Amino acid sequence: MTLVDDIYDVHHSLIGGTEDVGMLDPPPTLEAAVHDLMQILDWRSVEGMLASGLSSSTGKPHYQFAVKHPAATFYDMLYTDKQVVYLSHPISEIRRLFAAGQRSEAVEFVRNMQSHVSRLCGSATVIEPTAVDEWRFADGSANLSPRWPFGPDERDLLYVPPGPLQPAAVPFAFPAGWNEDERDVLAAGDAVALLQKAIERQINARDHTLVEETDRIACYRPLFNGNASRGVEEELRHFAGLVRLGLRNGQTSVVLMRDEDRKAFAQRTLIERLLPGWRATGLLQGQENNFDKFIQCVKSGDSRSEAAVRGDVDQLRSLLRECELSANPDSVPGGGTLGPTEAARRQTAEGNLALQIQKAVAEFEELAQGGEVMIVEKEQAFYNAFEA
Repeated sequence: MTLVDDIYDVHHSLIGGTEDVGMLDPPPTLEAAVHDLMQILDWRSVEGMLASGLSSSTGKPHYQFAVKHPAATFYDMLYTDKQVVYLSHPISEIRRLFAAGQRSEAVEFVRNMQSHVSRLCGSATVIEPTAVDEWRFADGSANLSPRWPFGPDERDLLYVPPGPLQPAAVPFAFPAGWNEDERDVLAAGDAVALLQKAIERQINARDHTLVEETDRIACYRPLFNGNASRGVEEELRHFAGLVRLGLRNGQTSVVLMRDEDRKAFAQRTLIERLLPGWRATGLLQGQENNFDKFIQCVKSGDSRSEAAVRGDVDQLRSLLRECELSANPDSVPGGGTLGPTEAARRQTAEGNLALQIQKAVAEFEELAQGGEVMIVEKEQAFYNAFEA
């Protein structure tokens, strides 16, 4: 078992407390702090590889375990025969909501998901990807946004917070745990950009490693808010590949995909795949919530959307209503043209809207057709799949 933590917490521990007893000197500049964090990333990567190699040579399983999991999960991992389940869920979309000021919606998603995790823990050892949460830089700065779940985790964690920083380290050391970033606003230069890329690479590698170390995947609402989580899809595909290679026992992963998420995804697909030229208007660029503003414009007949589609808003509004009224993509009407341009006519002629939307949704559902994934719409069916 290799215990890991956020690099920011590790950095605090290495700097030491109020006395000059740390393994590292307090960083005198932002670049020095970033250099320390890059070293910690390298140390953690090497430690994981050495531990994995050692476990392979002895024929024992190896697990990376983040200390911001509940202590009960650590106990279950060591002393019970519960199946180990990796919790796969949207992360970036929730952060976008939080950053856009929709904090109540983001917090509600997290709380609902945590209630599902609590129930799953009765029959499984649940591994949570957000137990390590490092890629949370505020736009254009070296400051950190709030840590998942956007407030202190109230559960009994294995995590022990590091002691207070030496005063000399306070201006540049990144905040540990769920502490707010109280540093002055720091511009993100080249050093921070390199750190961001290094963290992103380790996220991808670590999440795939966690998938390889678990028995199956519990996937929570991958189409939340109409945005398809590519990270979730990659994790499902990676696990399915392990099953096909005989490296896993063939247990089916389970995806909770709500009706409302399918509808929202159909709407976004309608816009983003069939009408890409509308991005030239600027209505689909810039801030993340511009798309939602655009949808409201279309529904209300806003003058900007009228100009964008040259009077064709009524037809699109009708299509959006039908997307909302039915969870079945087959019911979305086809035929006709969505706009006066020849490009729109050609796109529509290639197939009706139902086919286009089905193709988009199928990126998640094709795994279900192969038997590696089971998609359910109700929470109870989600639980039953793991409690059976």
